[in-house]
Amino acid sequence: MGAYRFNRDQLVADAMNATGLEDFGEATWEEGLDRLLDDLVSEARLNELGVAIVASEVVDYLTIRLGITAFRKQHPSVGSKPITRPIVIIRPPRRIGFGVLSEPVR
Repeated sequence: MGAYRFNRDQLVADAMNATGLEDFGEATWEEGLDRLLDDLVSEARLNELGVAIVASEVVDYLTIRLGITAFRKQHPSVGSKPITRPIVIIRPPRRIGFGVLSEPVR
């Protein structure tokens, strides 16, 4: 069985095509994505189906980042409001609205 690889540029393009957005914000995410994809190839040794499943998940996370970046550009005051108590989110948002947290966590 040969090593299956991810096409990083295609994953990014798929996310942009899915959203119609292109701005990921600061490029701090790129190194992390590269490390993740490299480790998935070298450590997880995924088969073809595994690569397809993980690729779909990566595209989902990239589309979320694109959406949150677009939202923050449209609503710059969101990031400037003080947080009066700690808010802990233990998983990535599934959709753009969840990441914004329109109501306080109780």
